Amino acid sequence: MLFRSNKKIRAAEKNREIELTLISKTDIAIVLSGFEESLLIKLGYSNICKLPLIRDIGEPTSKNFEDRSGVVFVGGFRHTPNIDSVNWLIEDVWPEVRKQLKIRNLPTFELRIVGSHMPSHFEELRAYDVEPIGFVHDLKDEFNRVRLSLAPIRFGAGLKGKMATSFEYGVPVVGTSIAFEGMPKEGVELTPKKNLMQSNEIFYLAKLFVKHGVSKIRLTGGEPTVRKDFFDILKI
Repeated sequence: MLFRSNKKIRAAEKNREIELTLISKTDIAIVLSGFEESLLIKLGYSNICKLPLIRDIGEPTSKNFEDRSGVVFVGGFRHTPNIDSVNWLIEDVWPEVRKQLKIRNLPTFELRIVGSHMPSHFEELRAYDVEPIGFVHDLKDEFNRVRLSLAPIRFGAGLKGKMATSFEYGVPVVGTSIAFEGMPKEGVELTPKKNLMQSNEIFYLAKLFVKHGVSKIRLTGGEPTVRKDFFDILKI
């Protein structure tokens, strides 16, 4: 157990009860990964729909691996798992990295911490090999300079946006099993580009939802899985 706290365990159980109750009261419950889908189906729910992360496919970094150095952690810090990830990384993981570099007589390299709403106390983590950056306007510059991104996530659910972002730039990820949750080891076959939804189609879909009373829409991360003939179906 991550926290070994009876209070936090009770809170987690309460949240689980609330989430399952909400799922049971909806027509369709959308999840982001096959892991969540199979888990809920095993619990007896038949109203589960998997819709993985939706995101544009960008251009991989143009710099050669040999011309880059260091590693980066990327995450918004209004999300508690990201704060925990950095704390654990600095307190437990990074000292071991330093130790192993010294044992193997290898040069040090820099850990860059990037993300919006970075807690002020992260400035205290600054060291010869740790650089708290905070918010950046364009992640491309960060991924152009590093060899790896890190995802030391200890709790959370669904597919992780930071993983998809790193893969988008062609930068490998080192992470926990939680970070890779829902990602099949054998990978997935990408949808042909001609079958992907275009931006104007996504905007049309969002406007349609709003017209029928949906008050909040969130489009985020991964490859679209909405059928290309979705709009023809809506006209029926």
